[in-house]
Amino acid sequence: MKLLRISSAAAAAAVLLWMGSAAAAQMLPLLQNTRPDFTAVSQAQLETLHYLAHIFLKQQGEYPQSLRELRDSPYWVVEVCNFYTGLPIAQIPFVPKAEDYEYAPLPPTGAFPPTTGEGSEEGAEAEQAPGATEIAPASRRIDPRRVQFPSPGDLLYFTEGNALQLVIFDDSGSWQELWVEQPFNYHAASLRIAESARPQSDFLVAELAVHLERMLPGMYNRKLFLTDEKTFSPTELARLLPLSFERMAAELSLIYINPVKKRAFMRADYYSPGDLGTAAWLGEETMVYFLEAKRARTLLELTDQDVRREHSQAIARRDKLVARHANEVPPQPE
Repeated sequence: MKLLRISSAAAAAAVLLWMGSAAAAQMLPLLQNTRPDFTAVSQAQLETLHYLAHIFLKQQGEYPQSLRELRDSPYWVVEVCNFYTGLPIAQIPFVPKAEDYEYAPLPPTGAFPPTTGEGSEEGAEAEQAPGATEIAPASRRIDPRRVQFPSPGDLLYFTEGNALQLVIFDDSGSWQELWVEQPFNYHAASLRIAESARPQSDFLVAELAVHLERMLPGMYNRKLFLTDEKTFSPTELARLLPLSFERMAAELSLIYINPVKKRAFMRADYYSPGDLGTAAWLGEETMVYFLEAKRARTLLELTDQDVRREHSQAIARRDKLVARHANEVPPQPE
């Protein structure tokens, strides 16, 4: 079994961080992809978009009102590409009318659901019992069936109040959907920075690192499973990740973005803030991220105060090495 396979669209997408979309579009091949491939990729993309949108909400107090607002924000640290074209995913221009919505009543706050079958008289009486909390207003979502001729691989984006709806269509008109009535994303909500005095870009590097180390391996393994390929154990994935994350991401039509330099995130053999530190002089076997102000941290050192305290000596030693080598000229390509 080959370790990693890169689709032509995903490979072509990588150039979009280095050249214009128009030029890249001229080199895109015609693709033939299977439904399991689309299912795995679209699920990973929906989870990625939800994570990025929730980071935006965490920092700004509300969801972005459009995909463009999210992409233009500092929190866009993973480029999401159209599964079929390899171009950056676009928002489907759909303006819903009243008849395009579906309504899902929320359960009464603090009330228990009826214990009898649906539609029974006893159940109806239980729902209307004295003292029951009033039913909350209905939460609505767009019925994806109402979107006529959606562009395959692109995104239907809808947010209203606390709800967020994300839909990606395939080339047959079917779709994958993520819809949350109340904001919740564990990875985004739990993200904290351990150091109080630090550049703002530390948070963005940590945002990228959380997706890279805690989300990407599971997404990639799920794709292997859905496409009937051999999956890896968590230990194997952790071992493969430092040298294979670009290709794992490419299999899901994702590209990591250096949040400091605004170009493709990469392994760096020299001090390069926002990139993965792989310089030999670091002497590290774990994944370490170069940060502004001549520093380098692991994800746990960035986000866990206890780990930061436990690793204080190692952090100080590493930062001295970074400061010593920070002004070295990057190696020139041959």
